[in-house]
Amino acid sequence: MSELHKSLVCLCGKQKSNLNDTNWKRHISACKIVVERSKVSKTISTFFVKKRDNLFVDEASTSRKKEKKAHNVDRTMNKNSIGVHVTGAEGKLIDSVAESISTVIQTDVKYARFFSISIDSTFDASRKEQVAFVIRYVHNKTSIISERLIAVKESSNTTGRDLFSLFQLVCSEKNLDWKKYLIGQSYDGAPNMRGQFEGLRSHVQKVNSSALYVWCHAHRLNLVLSRAVGCCKDAMDVFGSLESVFTFLTAGKCRVECYERHYKQLYPKQQMRRLKRAATTRWMSYSVALITVLDTFEAV
Repeated sequence: MSELHKSLVCLCGKQKSNLNDTNWKRHISACKIVVERSKVSKTISTFFVKKRDNLFVDEASTSRKKEKKAHNVDRTMNKNSIGVHVTGAEGKLIDSVAESISTVIQTDVKYARFFSISIDSTFDASRKEQVAFVIRYVHNKTSIISERLIAVKESSNTTGRDLFSLFQLVCSEKNLDWKKYLIGQSYDGAPNMRGQFEGLRSHVQKVNSSALYVWCHAHRLNLVLSRAVGCCKDAMDVFGSLESVFTFLTAGKCRVECYERHYKQLYPKQQMRRLKRAATTRWMSYSVALITVLDTFEAV
């Protein structure tokens, strides 16, 4: 097989040397379909250049050796995004897939017409406030209720007015006509969300009176469980002890090192498990913290 065929690499990383001519053409055609559906063919088409016999070659292959020395992917933290931002061909492909999914959701909502929205905020691992936007609608063809995450935005201010501005921005970006077709909104019971005068729900209802507000049942259940456990003295003692154990073992580097050393000695074949802190806003975190202590009790 010629060196040219061995060097042919598709966007997904598959090499020509692993496929015959028929399967290679099918593979290229499949990649082209992905490009058309994502509606960003101009962006992805720059990944390829013509080289001999009108075959496509990944333009990134010319710098493959340099990329391998740099661990192939330059991963940098983007202050305006969540998690790790991947640059280069991989990052563009991920962006294209995300845009394609977003386009499908927008199309479904367009045909469904009416929708509701649920918004919640929490701190991420870097202690930044992240606001998640989820919409619910009835699929036009299947009549199944669909729930889709459409955006996650960082917001340093979480007042009702600031969240309303962020809500308008997301609806504008996703082409959602909330003033006409939004029929429901669900948030937690915080004043900035359900406040009668300055809460997010009140700002939305001033423009669209049909957007009925429903207190999120998941948050209400969390409050019920917290109050129920709060009435039990033994439960309060258990979770109080969990917090004390976590604080004691993580307060100093020497204690952390001592815990890890004993863990490796007692559980040599298991992956390191560190103690978890019980968050006051997430009931599930109490369960995770308790299970972790019970499973690593000897090391603790």
